[in-house]
Amino acid sequence: MVHSKKMFFAIPLTISVLFVCMANGQSLFDQIGWRGADVSMVTGLVLTAVAGVGIMVLIHLQAKFRRQNEMERLAYQIFQKNIEKAELTEAEIEKIKNLLKHANVSHPHIIFQSASLFERCIDAEVSSLLQQNVSQDVIEQQEEVLGMIRKKLGYGFLPYEHPLISTRNLEVGQKVTVINRRSKATLIHNARVVQNKEFHFRIQYDPEKEESLGILEGQSVMLALARQSDGVYGVQVVICGKDQSTVDFRHTLELTRNQLRQYARVDINIPVKLRLIRSARDEGSAEVGELINGRMVDISGGGGCIVVERSFIPGDIVSLGFKIADNVFSGIGARILRVSLQEVHDTTFYRHSVQFIDIETATREKIIRFVFEKQRQINQWR
Repeated sequence: MVHSKKMFFAIPLTISVLFVCMANGQSLFDQIGWRGADVSMVTGLVLTAVAGVGIMVLIHLQAKFRRQNEMERLAYQIFQKNIEKAELTEAEIEKIKNLLKHANVSHPHIIFQSASLFERCIDAEVSSLLQQNVSQDVIEQQEEVLGMIRKKLGYGFLPYEHPLISTRNLEVGQKVTVINRRSKATLIHNARVVQNKEFHFRIQYDPEKEESLGILEGQSVMLALARQSDGVYGVQVVICGKDQSTVDFRHTLELTRNQLRQYARVDINIPVKLRLIRSARDEGSAEVGELINGRMVDISGGGGCIVVERSFIPGDIVSLGFKIADNVFSGIGARILRVSLQEVHDTTFYRHSVQFIDIETATREKIIRFVFEKQRQINQWR
């Protein structure tokens, strides 16, 4: 687009130069060896050529703008369809639009499909409101609206196979340990999340069994927790409230995770073909059976990560075909676990974490052997 603009603005400049040259046209032609040529004829040919280039550039820009407008129209239609499906109120629609102002995305409907985008927007909105020192009444009102949007968009519960994106994803009942950041001493050994709202979350502990003298409002501490079928997390949070048996914390997106992975995983970059077998969105979707080309960017015996230019949704079942080493695989069933947005230049891509399902043991073993060999090669170069 920038290159096209440069060409567009270069056209008038070129024509201006030519008109200047016309004033002393014969001397110019003498200099370049066009003696005897008619000045007006040659100038006319040059201007015609420049005009032709200008017309082609304008046609290209017009076609590009038309494509962009069509994409924006389709994105708006999908956005409106998602709004209707979620049954959002006018206040909630307005809030969704405000949330999207915190994200640099060209397709607003992605907020209905990407939990990571939703959490980033929520966190930015809450941080903005807190910086404005809004009243408690405003906070309670925003809590209600944001909480209802979360519920209607289906982000109230994060599946265990999906890593935590934000402390807003912590379940009520989750066990946590509070640790002093500097001394690494344990401040509270056993506590549980008892409340999780958009502006803060609360843990509760037994004051008769715990000494919480080192817990102060405004203090930054570490939370340690283990999440079922996921991993062990370390989270740096700030205390925003405290009483005899509870502590309130501000939310954060900064979580350190040590993964509990059953299968080793390696980065790759290979072509992959996907075919939608069953849609989690609509039964009998017209997209079922459609073949799509993409790239697989990592793989393990349990699944992988696939990048394509269109978005599936968590729960979709796809069939995969790809080749690693000398092994060609086709018809491998996989479930879409999570989707994240990735924009490169003017192109939008979608990263899909997938889990292999109904995979034959022999096929899985071939993939595992490939992964182990790849890891061995990587370690040799370290």
